[in-house]
Amino acid sequence: MLRADVIAFQEVENRDAASKVFNPAVYQLFISDRDAQMRTGFAVRQGLSVTRNADLSELNVSGNLRHGTDITLAVGGTPIRLFQYT
Repeated sequence: MLRADVIAFQEVENRDAASKVFNPAVYQLFISDRDAQMRTGFAVRQGLSVTRNADLSELNVSGNLRHGTDITLAVGGTPIRLFQYT
């Protein structure tokens, strides 16, 4: 059983596919909004404080790349920004 609080992932088609791997009763899912077949994202344990930031699309200079999933996790009152792009 996976006991991680935060997991970054890539190559997921959509929220339904991610929820087959990460139980929504256990994890909040944050997935790139880009309209693409494969996306990046995070699974964050329920109960943790997370802010979903806008996707970072500026790195997609060719127009064919993924957008980065960007979240801010609050740990002990300290914001920690996490970014998943590959």
